[in-house]
Amino acid sequence: MGEDESAPWVRVITVDNPAQAVITVARLQDEGIPARTQREAVSQAIPVAVGPLAEIHILVPEPMLEKACLFLERLASSKRRHRPKRTAGILRARRIGFGHGGSGEA
Repeated sequence: MGEDESAPWVRVITVDNPAQAVITVARLQDEGIPARTQREAVSQAIPVAVGPLAEIHILVPEPMLEKACLFLERLASSKRRHRPKRTAGILRARRIGFGHGGSGEA
């Protein structure tokens, strides 16, 4: 890790489920950004799925914070652009007769 070993670790994002935390840490690490998770001590002993105790903080070394923020912003905007539109498939199905008791023929 080099110079980041002695740097303080700071929160870059907070997520609310373990799978999202693992994926976020892995994506940051793939970008060359050291990352780790932090949870409230009580939530490690007693599994909590709702509220502030369920939050998982993603931490990065302070010198990497700006790079991490920029990467996460790019990732979020990419997901918004590539999110499939579920209504398009529903409208297409209705147009050809599915979902209204139709035979499915156009």
